[in-house]
Amino acid sequence: MLSKKFENLKSNQTSKKIFHFSQQKVKVFSKIVDDFAPIHHDIIFAKRKGLKKNIVHGFFLSSIFSGMLGEKVPGPNSVINTINLKFHNKVYVGQKLIFKIKIIYLAKSVRAVNLELTAMDKNKVLYVSGEALCSFI
Repeated sequence: MLSKKFENLKSNQTSKKIFHFSQQKVKVFSKIVDDFAPIHHDIIFAKRKGLKKNIVHGFFLSSIFSGMLGEKVPGPNSVINTINLKFHNKVYVGQKLIFKIKIIYLAKSVRAVNLELTAMDKNKVLYVSGEALCSFI
């Protein structure tokens, strides 16, 4: 893997990833974080709450951004200082989302990157938006 250098980053640079939240992946995530809330696994419970299917954990959605920040943009030489996310719509088990990270500002004096984060479906419906601040180590 090529390491990303701060000097090579540019404003408006983007990275995208399509992720499928399969039932199997949701089960694995539940085991890792020990969260077996019925809203994620019990279809009868979810339907009683007015949902058509079980929903994906919010922190599972967040973790996709974490992987992208560490591997893509800004890359493995950076660490997350802050991350702020807003969840606009429920993500159902089985859905695919397009995650996007965009560099909105590079602070050269402190080697930090401010990024815009979004997750949408193929119809451009927004599910998650936010921003992150990462610094280089």
